[in-house]
Amino acid sequence: MADYEYVTRKEVNLDETVDIRRLAGKRDLSKGGTIVGNISEVRVNSQTLELDGLIIGRQFEKPIYIGKSYFSTLSNQSVILNIEPSILLKGLKVVTSDGKVLGKVIKVNRVNNTNEINSLLVRRWWNKYLIPSDEIKQLGNSVLIKRKYDATKIYIWKRPE
Repeated sequence: MADYEYVTRKEVNLDETVDIRRLAGKRDLSKGGTIVGNISEVRVNSQTLELDGLIIGRQFEKPIYIGKSYFSTLSNQSVILNIEPSILLKGLKVVTSDGKVLGKVIKVNRVNNTNEINSLLVRRWWNKYLIPSDEIKQLGNSVLIKRKYDATKIYIWKRPE
């Protein structure tokens, strides 16, 4: 690192900081190592001058804004989150505990702007199902729901929540 003249009070050493300009284009990884996307913007709070969040660009998808409370590790190479973003469930298969495939997730309804799931909208052929979060048993490469769950169909003439 270059030799600098320091003018500080009690900030951390320069070697312990991250150059936020270099974060643009780096990968954002979920807790489990899934690539969420590439960092396109670093957002700083204009009042506190602290890092507030990141905008993550995703190919063929809408960009995501992730607040700093979901960061686990921040380095010059990447940002690792302390969560598995619930919006990444879109496109995953939904399976009951007894192995019946209900369809694929087409929309994740979240509680406000948090990562908490309110419900999942699932489609199979022309049928749509709304799965509340308390019926979800496990999340992974697919969404596993409780065995006895009887999904209520949402018909074409009814709008999902």
